[in-house]
Parts: sequence; C-alpha cells; structure tokens
Amino acid sequence: MTYEECVEYILNIPKFSREYVCEDTVRYLKKMNTDSPAEIIHVAGTNGKGSTCAYMYSILRKAGLSVGFFSSPHLVSINERISIDGRNITDEEFLESFENVYAKVIEEGGEHHPSFFAFIFLMAMDFYKRKGVDYIILETGLGGRLDATNAVSKKRLSVITEIGFDHMEYLGNTIRDISGEKAGIIREQTPVCYWNGKREAAEVFEEVSKTKHTDCYSIGENSISINEVTKESIDFSIGCDYYNYDGLKLHTCALYQVKNAALAILACTVLRDERITENAIRDGLSDTFWPGRMEEIQAGIYLDGAHNENGIDAFLASVSKMECKGKRHLLFSVVSDKQYDTMINKIVSSKLFDDFYIAPIASSRTLSAAELRRLFDGYEGIKIHYFESVEDAFNTVIGEQKEDDYVYVVGSLYLVGQIKSLFI
Repeated sequence: MTYEECVEYILNIPKFSREYVCEDTVRYLKKMNTDSPAEIIHVAGTNGKGSTCAYMYSILRKAGLSVGFFSSPHLVSINERISIDGRNITDEEFLESFENVYAKVIEEGGEHHPSFFAFIFLMAMDFYKRKGVDYIILETGLGGRLDATNAVSKKRLSVITEIGFDHMEYLGNTIRDISGEKAGIIREQTPVCYWNGKREAAEVFEEVSKTKHTDCYSIGENSISINEVTKESIDFSIGCDYYNYDGLKLHTCALYQVKNAALAILACTVLRDERITENAIRDGLSDTFWPGRMEEIQAGIYLDGAHNENGIDAFLASVSKMECKGKRHLLFSVVSDKQYDTMINKIVSSKLFDDFYIAPIASSRTLSAAELRRLFDGYEGIKIHYFESVEDAFNTVIGEQKEDDYVYVVGSLYLVGQIKSLFI
C-alpha cells in the first residue's frame, strides 16, 4: 500500500470495538516481539494527559535522552500520534510500521482485528523498538484498565492526571468509578504519581497502590504558587515534600498548565534518573509547546481543546485572567457524546464573551446545527451568530475582529484541528 492507502485503512477501522479487548493487544505485542529495554511511563487521567506527557517529553529530551511519545488524538495529521525525539514519524516510517502490524493481522486470519486506537499503538511500539529509545511515554486513549496501552508487559512509572466526568458510558458515573478505571494502569511494585485534586480520586489511587505494594506520590494546588501571569508566560514556584523550585516558567497563558507541569516534575523526580537535572527540568518546561491548549495561532486568536466540564472551567479561568481592551468573541462547537449542555451553560454564565459564533464540526460525531441552535436560543441577552460550517464561522469572526479584540475557539479538539488545518 501507499502511505495514503494505509492512512485510509486505519481511519476506516471502528474507533471502539467491544469484540477487541486488551488481551488481544497483549497477544499482538508478543507476536511482534516489541519488548525493548526502554523505560515506559504510562499516563492516564481525564484532563491534562497530553500536556503532562508533553512536559515530561521535553524534560527527558533536555536531559539528553532519546524519547518516544505516543499521544492522541491528532489535530491535523495522524503522524502526530507517534513522535520521537521532538519530531513526528515520517510517512516512510509510518508505512513501514503499518506493514509490520498489518502482516500480523493477516496471520491472524482477520479475527480479533485491532481497533483503530490499538492498531496505531501497535505501530508505535514497533517503531520505538526499531529505533531504540531510552524512554517511551504512553498516553492512554480511554480509561486505563482496558486501554490498549495497558497491554505493555512492564512499566517504569504510572502517572494519573486530574480526574473529572467524561466518557461515563464506558467508565462509570461517579468520580470513584472513573478513578477506579484510571487506576487500572497501576502495576505491582511500580511507583505511581497522581494529581491530588479530588478526595474520592485520591482515596482510590492510595487504596490501589497499597494492594499493588507500590509507592504512591501526589501533588496538588497547595504545593503551587503562581508569581506572575502575562499574555505570553506564567512564572510559578513549587514547594512540596519532595523538592522546591522557584522561578519556573511556562511559555503559555493557560493557567491549567501549571498543574500539569507540576505533575510532570514530580514524575521526572520519581524516576530517580541522575541524568534528569534541575536545569533539564527548568529548560524542558520553558521549551514545551503543546498545540491546541490556549494556543495563539494568530495575533489575538486562541485555540483551546477544552471538551468537558472540567476543561471548560480551566479554560474560563485562563480567559478571566487575560486583560482584553476590546471585545471577546467565542467560536464554539462540540461533539454529541459530551456534556455539552453543562459546557454551554458554564460558558454563557461566565459573561466573559461579547458574542458567540456557532457551527457544527465536520465530523460524524458532531452535535447538529439544529441542536446547537436550540441550546443557545435558550439563553436571553446574548448575541449569537449561526453558521453551517466552522470555516464560515471562523472567516466571519476574524473578519470582524478589531485590533484589541480576542477570538477564542473552544469546545473540542476536533474543532481545534479543523481550524489549524486552515493555516496549512
């Protein structure tokens, strides 16, 4: 196959398959002989997984280590999901790993075909084995216990980010239930680090760690002091039981990234790798760029992938701290399997935005234009513009943007990806 045919094949695999389970991924990994001496850091959570991984990725690379990073979802190109040492997998490398996985699928006779996510994960593990890396950072796709990434035979560290309500149809309807699914990545005598934001979640992680006879480390808001926030950066300090750092800097205006960076520092410290120095941590944080998280894609235009209740709370907190001399315009859309009514209510109730630009995402999962209109028409006293496409909405809002105005795009990573593709 060509690269384009491989991508088309993968994109046509169902996203979720109840017939394909984690044990099938275990079997495929063994057939492909992907075990390597690389140290695996496994990351689960509701919010901040990708960002926490990105900070660790940057820190480890600043320490002079070779690192593979498997992430999801992608924003524009599927190659974004598999990166190594700061670059995405090339089309040629992608094709080679695809062929290696596809060969094993053919050997299986088509039975228990890997799901969309599992197929790409198997490709990533094949790629990292061939390249030879020191560390592999794996971001879960959904949950943890049953996630394809949990099929790896050994881990160096487990990391769990902030827990909130998302994917309840798969993970449960309570924080305790959801935390239990995320805690499924914790392994026997393998240390775990987690963000201590909710008591019910912390209790689950501590309980599971005891049953797994492993050390458990946490960090929370009380360990962080934010010193200065500007449009371009955040200066903060951390003081906890494990270390103290003053004058740390992130080049972002997203306040929520401070907690993700703090958890990344904790994780890198728990690795106890003497190559990871304080300078590597400071430089790694400062140099990290993770797209679609309060990303200023053009002057005064910010993209944020907040796609659930907690994410919207964090997005609004960041917006409220940004001084705006003009108007704030919001382009919003969402997929149909999210808590969109709660998300919309939080956004409108914040009273942070002067007007709203609403359009359906170009995705089979999108919330329809009619349903979006019904929800927003339920609010009085707000200025709303409806469009049939995201492109029309975006072109209109940037055409009306004045010099001191800010435009925010939020509601889904699919929406962020669609907007970013307009700039390619």
